[in-house]
Amino acid sequence: MNINFRDKKTIGLMIAAGILILLTATIVAIFFLFPAKKIEIPDFTNKTKAEVETWITENELSLDQVLLAYEYNETIMKDQVLTQSIVGGETLKKDDILTITLSNGSDPDLIVTLPDFKDMTHDQIEAWFTENKFSDVTYEYIPDPKIKKDYFIKSNITETEIRRSTPVLISISVGTESVGIEIAMPDFKDYTKANIQAWGKTNNVTITFKEEASETIASGKVISQDPKSGSTIKTGGKITVTLSTGKGATAIKFDGKTKKDVDAWAKTNNIKISYQETYDNKVANGVVISNTPNSGLMKSGSTMTVKISIGKPNVENYTNKSKDSFNSYIEGLNKKSANLKVVVNEV
Repeated sequence: MNINFRDKKTIGLMIAAGILILLTATIVAIFFLFPAKKIEIPDFTNKTKAEVETWITENELSLDQVLLAYEYNETIMKDQVLTQSIVGGETLKKDDILTITLSNGSDPDLIVTLPDFKDMTHDQIEAWFTENKFSDVTYEYIPDPKIKKDYFIKSNITETEIRRSTPVLISISVGTESVGIEIAMPDFKDYTKANIQAWGKTNNVTITFKEEASETIASGKVISQDPKSGSTIKTGGKITVTLSTGKGATAIKFDGKTKKDVDAWAKTNNIKISYQETYDNKVANGVVISNTPNSGLMKSGSTMTVKISIGKPNVENYTNKSKDSFNSYIEGLNKKSANLKVVVNEV
């Protein structure tokens, strides 16, 4: 049988169409046999931030799909889950955004009424501050012939109501015991804050605590001490101990980014933002000019200052208005770095 060129072309097209149909059928079969991975959202009740982050990593989810938010809570420990926007057992769809709200611990700025510490012992005072979750209380020990050993002498606070984060210095009597006795400084590396405070109390040494973020040292552990271990200190003296607050957040430069970018980063990393609006002839409205700090580790809950542009100053028409009102207006613009100079021609 003779097949001309046109018939050969027709057969070729039919074969190509058959292959295409076969490929399409194969793809459809694969789609139904091997559907896209379904991600089931667990119930994160009583879970920790670390467990949430592990789940995010294992399921290869982005921070655009899972947002971590923080709220102060008086009963739930820091970094423990409070709520989730999608209940456990549901499937995370492609366009879903899951928000996990974590506890940020007790509110450091909650205002608390102080009791009268007169006639209270060191243990009673320390127990009260612990129960009321104060974060910066230092005790110093002073010889006093009139006040019994271990009893309250004075405080640096004159108000009756203060914030929990307020630095408090409590002076405790050591009676008529002498000071100036030389003692060895221990290595506080494996001490807890309570252990260090107990050592200070026993040896009549005032302890001042500082806090810093650390990539390598766990939260609550000692980063450094001054004087160092192995040296000596005299009773009645003072030492400084720096404690870790954990990994914290690594500050980055936001130059050229938007307020939305800053807010998203701050929410994820539990950092407070203080915005300073300023006029700028080169940087567009709503764009970041600079931020401080812009590198290094930041303690969780600390504040970053961000200078953000509000564009070029737009001077309003003050025709037929007073000179004083115009000067006040210009002064207001210059407070936001408009840097406008006024030349007055009186006619």
